[in-house]
Amino acid sequence: MSIASEASAAPRSMEAALNAGLDSLSRNETLIFTQYTKQVIAQDGYVFWVASSAQISARGSLHYGSQRDQSEDQTAGIDSVIFTSEVEITAFNNIGAGIR
Repeated sequence: MSIASEASAAPRSMEAALNAGLDSLSRNETLIFTQYTKQVIAQDGYVFWVASSAQISARGSLHYGSQRDQSEDQTAGIDSVIFTSEVEITAFNNIGAGIR
């Protein structure tokens, strides 16, 4: 459950706890997200990510996690970023299908 408004489907005690947790973690901060576009040089395939003028301001909490697994012959890592918001931010869904 990454959207606090989804808590309305939960029992009242859980909704209150989730909203209180979001207020405590976010400290009422507003985060600004900047959209980047992918630019590829045709001759050599070199990739650049260029900041565009599109920005989204959203109130919520940003969580970062990192997990590392090391064995004798390799090290694997997984990094995750989760943004918890009070409302759904539909502008995040406007990502180009060709970007990977």
